[in-house]
Amino acid sequence: EDSRWEIPKCTGTPGTPEYSCKNETYSCQDGKDARDGRDGGDGRDGALGTLTLINRSEALPPDTPTATLGMPELQNRTVSLSLNQWQTKSGATTILAPGSIISDRYREFLARIEGSFQLVWNANRSIADFYDRRVTLSLKEDKQIEVSLPEDVWFDGTTTQEKGVTRFVVTGAILESEATKLTRADFSGSGQNLTFSLVDLAGKSDLITTQFAIKYRTTRDSDRFDRFGEYITRYEGNIPGDLVTQNNNRFTLNLGELPIDREFLKPGIGVEIELVAIRSFAGNYTEQKMDWRGEIKR
Repeated sequence: EDSRWEIPKCTGTPGTPEYSCKNETYSCQDGKDARDGRDGGDGRDGALGTLTLINRSEALPPDTPTATLGMPELQNRTVSLSLNQWQTKSGATTILAPGSIISDRYREFLARIEGSFQLVWNANRSIADFYDRRVTLSLKEDKQIEVSLPEDVWFDGTTTQEKGVTRFVVTGAILESEATKLTRADFSGSGQNLTFSLVDLAGKSDLITTQFAIKYRTTRDSDRFDRFGEYITRYEGNIPGDLVTQNNNRFTLNLGELPIDREFLKPGIGVEIELVAIRSFAGNYTEQKMDWRGEIKR
């Protein structure tokens, strides 16, 4: 049988000079024979069954040893946790009838552990400020509830446990990021009255303990203010607490009382300040570094 054929293909509009047709030739040929497939591989033996012993009259309910909730969800509620405790033993083949095909290792139910958790929120700020922070609770075999708090929240609180209830009482809380919101507010005065002021944009300085360390550098006296000149260290160290005045969320550092030669506290001198604020709350601490360069006003 002929494996070639023709099909006419026309272009243009019939009855016009542009109309024309020509035959297009098509052909086909037989494909190749397929190859034999391979034999399938042997399967593997299944695993032995395992024995679980539960010596109690009623059905054993499933346990809930962990829970993760948003902080606001924990307020004014009790979270109940449970843990089914098991022991793995050997000798299943001696318990069942002779000839039983089963793994010799088996589990035996020991006890059901239960515990509850309560969050008591006594902090002045609303717990809703931490709406997207989550707490994970885990009931352990020693009947203790492990509380995993969000790492970026600093808590001031105490944990107690009584009659299976773990209670976490929070008296204060801040975000870690709120401890590094200091910014320069003013650099004024000269000589003994030279001060450097900062303000806490987070407004949490009533809760946070703050200490300061400074590197005070100036240009050479002859250079006066030169943003690109050479700066020389005149004092480096902690700022004593009696030279720091705090008014709510504003700090004023009395630099003029530091052991700095008065020559480098004069108006017109170029100053470079490297300031470190060490901020702590409830056993947590962080550092905020600030650099500033300017001139003692004339």
